[in-house]
Amino acid sequence: METINYQNFRIEAENICVDYNGKVALYDANLRLQPGQICGLVGMNGAGKTTFFNALTGFVNISKGKIRINGESVRSAQKDQTIAYVPQNEGIDSQFPISVWDVVMMGRYGSMNIFRCPRESDVQAVKDAIERVDLTDHLSTPIGNLSGGQRKRTFFS
Repeated sequence: METINYQNFRIEAENICVDYNGKVALYDANLRLQPGQICGLVGMNGAGKTTFFNALTGFVNISKGKIRINGESVRSAQKDQTIAYVPQNEGIDSQFPISVWDVVMMGRYGSMNIFRCPRESDVQAVKDAIERVDLTDHLSTPIGNLSGGQRKRTFFS
């Protein structure tokens, strides 16, 4: 698997349109983020901010336009795990018996075989991700027992 240099990471979206059954939700949205740039998206309720993010991450199909993540298609970026989405609110049952390790390992499912059997590279990637967000001491902690910040870091991993 190719290592991604995030210091060269870029996002380009040109004339993005999204519609739901003929109703326009987003029209001609553009974005060009060069490496190292930070951007905030601000707007009124219903302006299309979430739809735009959903298009950038591939959660909704665009009806017009082009999106490139580090020069590749959204589908390819998803497959290569170049892009991820951390929701504002996870909408999870905090009593569901799942650990930090399990949640982070689910992020590897897209690159696993049909039986979801992790390879050594998956195990190492999960260890590295958990270490990067300083949750190594919480590998087996149920997500319901984490603080809000720890939970965010778990989903970000």
